[in-house]
Amino acid sequence: MLLFGVPRRRRDGVDAVLPPGRATELAALLALRADWFVRDELVAHLWPDADVKRGRHNLSQLLYAARRSAWGDDLEAEPTRVRWTVATDVAAFRQAAAEGDWRHASELYAGDLLEGTAATGADGFDAWLQGEREDLRETWHEALRRHATDLADAGQSAESARLLRRLLASDDLLEDAVQALMRLEARAGRRDAALQVYEAFRARLATELGLEPLDATAQLAAAVRRGDLAANLAEPTGPHADDPPAPATAGDVDATRSSERDVRPGPVRGLAADATAFVGRALELTELHARLAEPGRRLATVLGPGGTGKSRVARQLARERAGHFEEGAAWVPLGTAGSEAEAVAAIAGALGIRVEPSASALAALLGDQELLLVLDQVEHLGDGPDLVATLLDACPRLCLVATSRHALDLPGEAVVPLAGLSVPPRDDAPDAEAYDAVGLLLRAAHRVRPDFHPQGPERTAAVALTRLLAGSPLAIELAAGWLRVLEPSELLREVARDLDVLRAADGDGGGPHASLRAAFESSWTLLGDGEREGLRRLAVFHGGCTRETARAVADVPLRVLLALTNRSLLYRDGTRFAAHPVVQRYAQDKLEALPDLAADLGRRHLAFFLALAEDADRRLDTPEQREALALLTAEAANLARALERAITAGDADPAYALTAALGRFWRWRGHLTDGLAWSERVRALPLPAPTAASVRAMLGEGLLFDKQGRYARADAAFERAEADAAALGDPGLATAARCDRAIVAWRRGDLATARTLLEDVCASYRALGREVPLAGSLGNLGNVMRDSGDLEGAQALFDETLALAERVGHVWEMANVRNNKAIALAYAGDLEAARGEFERALELQRSIDNRPGISMSLTNLGNVHLDTGAPERAEALYREALALCEELGDRDGLAHLHVNLGILAQRRGAYDEAHERYGQSLRLRRAAGARALATQSISCFLDLAVARGAHERALVLAGAVRSMASAIGAPLTGPQQLTYDDALAAARAAVPDERAAELERRGEALGAREAVAFALAERAVA
Repeated sequence: MLLFGVPRRRRDGVDAVLPPGRATELAALLALRADWFVRDELVAHLWPDADVKRGRHNLSQLLYAARRSAWGDDLEAEPTRVRWTVATDVAAFRQAAAEGDWRHASELYAGDLLEGTAATGADGFDAWLQGEREDLRETWHEALRRHATDLADAGQSAESARLLRRLLASDDLLEDAVQALMRLEARAGRRDAALQVYEAFRARLATELGLEPLDATAQLAAAVRRGDLAANLAEPTGPHADDPPAPATAGDVDATRSSERDVRPGPVRGLAADATAFVGRALELTELHARLAEPGRRLATVLGPGGTGKSRVARQLARERAGHFEEGAAWVPLGTAGSEAEAVAAIAGALGIRVEPSASALAALLGDQELLLVLDQVEHLGDGPDLVATLLDACPRLCLVATSRHALDLPGEAVVPLAGLSVPPRDDAPDAEAYDAVGLLLRAAHRVRPDFHPQGPERTAAVALTRLLAGSPLAIELAAGWLRVLEPSELLREVARDLDVLRAADGDGGGPHASLRAAFESSWTLLGDGEREGLRRLAVFHGGCTRETARAVADVPLRVLLALTNRSLLYRDGTRFAAHPVVQRYAQDKLEALPDLAADLGRRHLAFFLALAEDADRRLDTPEQREALALLTAEAANLARALERAITAGDADPAYALTAALGRFWRWRGHLTDGLAWSERVRALPLPAPTAASVRAMLGEGLLFDKQGRYARADAAFERAEADAAALGDPGLATAARCDRAIVAWRRGDLATARTLLEDVCASYRALGREVPLAGSLGNLGNVMRDSGDLEGAQALFDETLALAERVGHVWEMANVRNNKAIALAYAGDLEAARGEFERALELQRSIDNRPGISMSLTNLGNVHLDTGAPERAEALYREALALCEELGDRDGLAHLHVNLGILAQRRGAYDEAHERYGQSLRLRRAAGARALATQSISCFLDLAVARGAHERALVLAGAVRSMASAIGAPLTGPQQLTYDDALAAARAAVPDERAAELERRGEALGAREAVAFALAERAVA
């Protein structure tokens, strides 16, 4: 859906233009939300003055027409809500801007949102559209500025100038763009062109606003006229060029160092996209980049009081610098960590690893990884400097960035203080809008009051407000929310009065921290009783809430949510409402002041999210799988809070039930380490006797161990679950545990044990009349027989399974058994028949939208095309599956697909690409703790080494694979073993026997971590 410019729907390269009027408004509202929209909320946007009955009738008629149009046939409509999950250029634009991909963002913007759409009289929609347009236009301006700067730094002056001219064509009063374009033209020797830019700007400024350019711009023009480029053009020329440098921020950095800002975006684990584009703070970011680029510099601390935006700057730095590091970057919030153990757990959680809760254990695990670790709010951790020192001493390629209210005082630490945003020197400064603090106030105010353009005394009051708040970003955001109902002069008087009182009460004497607390308390006093109560109650949530959960858990109605959003005490992200972390903390204080209310809301929160998790887990087996996964992802923080609440209270029953309900989500999303950590904590709770929930939780724990390749632990968990189920007298659960034990035996290569167990499982399910699990168990028994070489017996079992699955109408099992039949056919060499079965399996998976199953079928179908000489078709299927796994967050699937794409690259001789693909797979598996799969990834490097002629390296890898597989008790699969044997034979044939044996012994002696490091490296021998 293309919403920039004239709105249109593009399908197969053909555009369907949306008609003007309500249809376009409806399409824009639904497409930009990309989630359920309550019908009454749509009515309020489109027909705010109509009575409820008439508005609902109008909406029904509009939806009827839209769903029969050339553009809206895939709208989803339910009795109370509507959704349109269509990809949009606006969503892609915002994502690109959030990730700092300024080139892509600037290219995506093709005109104003819904260009040509005139006001229709729907006040709610018109205000929304105006605010969205301004916000998107400002973000686009920022993207053009940033992209132009990147191009100029890269020496592409002509392209940079083209972008700046495009920016000025959109808004010819952007003075920083004027300055940048003048510089580019002058440096290219086009002094006349530079001066023409200046004169055109000066004339326009005088005509429209009766103003003169800033002194810095006039001085730049004078320097151009003199030809004095070297002496003047390197000086700062932004709107604050004449200001004295802020202590410890601008003092050591000038504009010439901008070329040292080597921006290389990369993955940042633990960091979601920001809701708005990052603006300002260019000087501080340049300083941080420059400091971290200094030889030997591995620690930088962003220093400042609360509310100055330390975290936002650090997040942007992480995004811009992650590409410098082999392992990317990780974002670790430490706001709730009160001890070293909790901090280590937070770091491990962000990295997706499991580690003992000590700094030394974490350091040993990180070892020689090249990684950027960003620790946010280190001041909350009393022994933070000791933790940082331990990590830096033990991990030579680790780089650390911390945000803190005080320096860590460690050797080699680069401290970059962060004050508030820049503020004008006077309340009546003529160029006040050019300062970051005022710009932020105006931008934030426009979101709640699109017509906010203060003039005269009110403009002076708005500027005074930013100065009073010392440029504190959070305080300014809060203040902007109040501008919906107060004029700047009224707000200034109110905040000034409370500010003085709270500074005196805190004994702080001033500063941004006092201003921040004053801003919050002032907002609290301005709230009505219902709004105060609502904000207090919403503190029970973590990670925000929807309007439905706010009502169900905390009895907070939509009108209160909207009122708090309008005051910027909440922000809205799609259908969710959330508070800034600092606001959340203060609201939590208000809630804890009423312990009875806090306890009651805590119980309700736990009960609600337990029910939500159980319902979502059930829906994972239905066509509602996509929605269920999205819901669990969106509510991850609340689910974790509910589980923490149950554990802290020692409430074992809901803790076990919630752990059981989340097991599949943890496995599918690759949160194996997190899931096991939760399981261990829950298992420590006292439980008088086993329950069905505790058995299911134990089964889930075993499956997490199985996914990691820790088969002994998995088998032990399944044995305990079977014993507990027997004690309960629940034969169904006991049989499920035996079935899981059989799967572990199969993975370990113990096919005889697996067959015995599965035959017993099938008999038990027949006796119980449980046809669906019986079908699955028969299919698993067929897999064991297939791997035992009995292909005829396996196909007979698969046929029996298929007939049973078809009779009970279990589509998932029908697809699964066709997949297994296809694998057996491929083993027998009948690839054409295998392709047909895989295609039928894929069709069935698509019919129920089982996305993990779709990904698996696409991958297997790609394998057949690869083996039948159609690599292009194989690659297309792999990439489709890869995109699906990325959407799902399926790390296991991603790892498999990187191997397959690596094999493709290796076969066409693209060895470097193959090495990178195998490396990505190995890193994913290692991060998840999947040891058996990591061993399989290392075997890929063995085959690649032989292809490259690096036979000595191959022999070391062969020894490492053999040793690791033996230690773990997990053999390679049949096809993998054949590839291993062929590669080993080729390597041995190329190296003298004595030398070959020595190299293999060297590989066998490598530990797991050393083997991984060796595989990822390019060295020929260990």
